Amino acid sequence: MTKAPDKTSLLSSELLAEVCSVIQDTGFVGSAEAYVKQFYGKTFAELTVNEAEMIVRTLKNKPGCLNNT
Repeated sequence: MTKAPDKTSLLSSELLAEVCSVIQDTGFVGSAEAYVKQFYGKTFAELTVNEAEMIVRTLKNKPGCLNNT
């Protein structure tokens, strides 16, 4: 039986770059690492693929939404 892909595996470099870019576009003052720590309570390295994809989907079309955070 074939096992389904593990969605908690390491982030691809493309997804990692997209997450960082989306976080920067929100106007968040700080690094992507600081964003993940503040809003997810974990380090960037602990971020799952599902969580990274959710960040991109949620913030992609909201530039500047975290300017006052």
